[in-house]
Amino acid sequence: MKLTLLAMTTAYGAYSISTAEVPYPAALDVIHGFAMRNFKTDTMYIALPTSMLYIRIIDIPFFEDNACTQRVSLDRIKGALARSPLHEHFILARDPRLV
Repeated sequence: MKLTLLAMTTAYGAYSISTAEVPYPAALDVIHGFAMRNFKTDTMYIALPTSMLYIRIIDIPFFEDNACTQRVSLDRIKGALARSPLHEHFILARDPRLV
């Protein structure tokens, strides 16, 4: 598999490399070798970001019925997300929170 590097910028006192896809473990080793050769340092830490992205979905009804007596269930929300045409592009780290 070929890894395409799109950009390299400074971030948080280090460097951030943007790629066209999520790097596989062997690609991280290649990036580490390149960085060690070109940045002339004794230590180098190469890793994938570990932060989570939060998505806000608006206009979800709080109630399932017209009389507004039955609150929408968490299972119903998770089911709707699973039926989304985009479901294969996201992974829920924890249950959705209805605010």
